[in-house]
Amino acid sequence: MLTGPEVLGRAHQVALLGAALGRRLRFRALPADLARSRLLAKWAIDHAAEFG
Repeated sequence: MLTGPEVLGRAHQVALLGAALGRRLRFRALPADLARSRLLAKWAIDHAAEFG
């Protein structure tokens, strides 16, 4: 979570981070169950099952 003087959506936060890094980043919202399954498939993190 980022905090500051203005409210920014996640896509805007990612765009600002990308600008600071000098690369284009994109944000794509995923349903929690899909995000959880992708985390577990890629990283096999036990606590990822609690994500959401």
